[in-house]
Amino acid sequence: PTKPAILRQKTVHVPAVENPYLSENHVVTLTQNPRQKGSAFYDGYETENSFDWKLRNPVNIKEQCTLTFALPAEHSVYNDLVATLNGQDVLPTMEIQNGRLGLSLDLQPNAELAFHIGFKSRGLSTWYFQIGDEREIRDFTLTLNLPDMPRSQLNYPGGCMTPTEIKPFSGGSGVVLTYQLNQALSNNGMGIALRQI
Repeated sequence: PTKPAILRQKTVHVPAVENPYLSENHVVTLTQNPRQKGSAFYDGYETENSFDWKLRNPVNIKEQCTLTFALPAEHSVYNDLVATLNGQDVLPTMEIQNGRLGLSLDLQPNAELAFHIGFKSRGLSTWYFQIGDEREIRDFTLTLNLPDMPRSQLNYPGGCMTPTEIKPFSGGSGVVLTYQLNQALSNNGMGIALRQI
């Protein structure tokens, strides 16, 4: 009893396996933009992308987490890039590693987040979206605006599900594809294949 107590501190890392996703609402507008290189023509496109997630720390303890967003391709151009967390610009604090944007932060117990990524880009032949992690998909909506693609030209890449709904595009000859999932499990993609030139 006369000797001082010896205290040892040990940090234990416990992964949280609960699903933090509350909802997802993504909007992509794809406009056809064929290109010519020499004598060859390519069925290209341009996109405006808006991705929104609502998340919640699913445990009652403070956690360290990293939000990651996989860029569609490592060697590409992403113009007008925007990243916000709860309405605040976080792009200057994000790191780019292995083709991913990453944001590290401390989460308070049961904290809720609104995470947004937006950018413009270009591509060839097909546009494809897939939920990469295996989890329950909750309150998910993807709206794919195709202002210059008529319904008769719709073609889906292999492994893609058909849209939940197809509507005419307002003010154009194209269509709007809507994909909606709730309490779902799926590794199928969502996307469109352009008409080959």
